[in-house]
Amino acid sequence: HIHKRRSLQIAEEFFNQFSEETKLGLPTLPFMGKDPKSLGGLAPIQTGFIQFVAAPLWSALNFAAGEDRLSAINDNVEHNRSLWQKIAEGGVVENEQPFKHPREAEGEASCTCVEGLDEPAVLVS
Repeated sequence: HIHKRRSLQIAEEFFNQFSEETKLGLPTLPFMGKDPKSLGGLAPIQTGFIQFVAAPLWSALNFAAGEDRLSAINDNVEHNRSLWQKIAEGGVVENEQPFKHPREAEGEASCTCVEGLDEPAVLVS
């Protein structure tokens, strides 16, 4: 799942920065001290970020684009939020999750998410 992989990479970068700042005696931000290997500890941070930053941003962009053009993205954001919430509550989430491509929602294309590549790719047909 691309979202999960990218979220963990960012959390790892934050954790490394937090660790280095701690070693240097610098002030730190608590959310950056969450070990990315502990999904249960990271999940509330992710849920809050999506709820208070990502979802409002995409909702505003969808409004600005008009005609609900970005509704598929909003659906994906909400789906990701619900998965992190499930993890925060102690639930287990499969790595492979459905992804709604915006063009697919408009009937223009279908997509397959490819996970085995160095970088994630979306194949559009």
